[in-house]
Amino acid sequence: MQAEQGAGRPAAGDRNFIEAVSRWRRTGVPWRDLPSDFGPWKTVFTRFDRWANAGKWGRMFLALQTDRDDEWHSLDSTVNRAHQHALAENLTLILRDFEPT
Repeated sequence: MQAEQGAGRPAAGDRNFIEAVSRWRRTGVPWRDLPSDFGPWKTVFTRFDRWANAGKWGRMFLALQTDRDDEWHSLDSTVNRAHQHALAENLTLILRDFEPT
């Protein structure tokens, strides 16, 4: 995406910022708990908020959708989560039908 220059100091690289937002979404941690590798959390949040208000995220995702090739699809099991009680219910049903010999 094209860099937008406004008043003030130019932003650091977009790659690090997008990685910070990805990590925030992936882990679900509060902004304050982002690692310091991404810079001050308030700076990351402010930039995220500005991009959201300007519609930059929507434009970026739209651009990614239009130039889609299905060559690099990947599933990562680390993001597939079950509710904490999901196993307990199934396990109860399994154990109920199990008769010890």
